[in-house]
Amino acid sequence: MLSWWVNSLSDRYIVLLFWGSGITGLYTAASKLPAMINLVTSIFQQAWQYSTATEIDSEDNSSFFSNIFRGYAYFCALACGGLLILNKIICKILLQSDFYSAWKFVPLLLLAATFGCIATYFGTFYNAVKNNKMLMVSTIVGAIINFGLNFFLIPQYGGMGAAIATAFSYFVIMVIRMVDVCRFINIKIDFTRFWIQFLTLFIAVLFSCRKSNISLLIPIFMFVIILISDMWLLKKITVVLKRLINR
Repeated sequence: MLSWWVNSLSDRYIVLLFWGSGITGLYTAASKLPAMINLVTSIFQQAWQYSTATEIDSEDNSSFFSNIFRGYAYFCALACGGLLILNKIICKILLQSDFYSAWKFVPLLLLAATFGCIATYFGTFYNAVKNNKMLMVSTIVGAIINFGLNFFLIPQYGGMGAAIATAFSYFVIMVIRMVDVCRFINIKIDFTRFWIQFLTLFIAVLFSCRKSNISLLIPIFMFVIILISDMWLLKKITVVLKRLINR
């Protein structure tokens, strides 16, 4: 819990130390939008934790876990990409005029939240196998990286430095858990598709942080790439939506 606290809140206190309450207020306000991803995925995680425990000893668990991860990663990337496109509009609605400039911190924090969601997916497997050691180790490593990068980046880049540190620390946690879990759970991951989706998302984030006309066009284009990156899933979703509409 202490490690998660360092990872989540230390950036705000270090921003306050170097830049004062003004930038800290903007950075805190910018955290509202990424919280939407965490809210939606937390509902999934409650069910997923139960499913992981019940399916961990089944013979066909590899297929089950692999298909769920494929859909989950796709959904997380789409959700993040969609919020990047709507970032400035939502910030105008949610944030008061004095805090609107916080929009520039949101894209990186959205990326951090998306990495965190993927990391949480793999974290549930440690509970299922009753071995939480790497769950703790990965969290501590991420917290240390976040804390160190904050002192390195925040003095020069302010709130943007804190956002970079947060995104990178969650990325490290995600990779550690992904590699470790795949050692004892046979999850078949199409890494080509996975990294295309998240590299595309990263490009969208870079342009979303800029104040220019192209800052909206590029994220829309990247969103379309993510959308068509898994045509099999897209067709499945389309079929389900048609059935719901017909009903």
